[in-house]
Amino acid sequence: MTDVHIHIERGPYTKEWIDKFVKQAVNSGMDEIYLLEHSHRFVEFAPMYASICEYSDYQKNWYQC
Repeated sequence: MTDVHIHIERGPYTKEWIDKFVKQAVNSGMDEIYLLEHSHRFVEFAPMYASICEYSDYQKNWYQC
């Protein structure tokens, strides 16, 4: 069994936090999991959102450019 859509944003970005997901997956009989995150949460991706922020004030406020 595979779960391909697990978000990790409700905790710290640490190995210990990820290990909790892995432990739960093993306990649930999962063979594979995909841990995901939205790129807008990381400053490294900010340049990618520059053109989106120029589109409208709504987008700018949402992303807080």
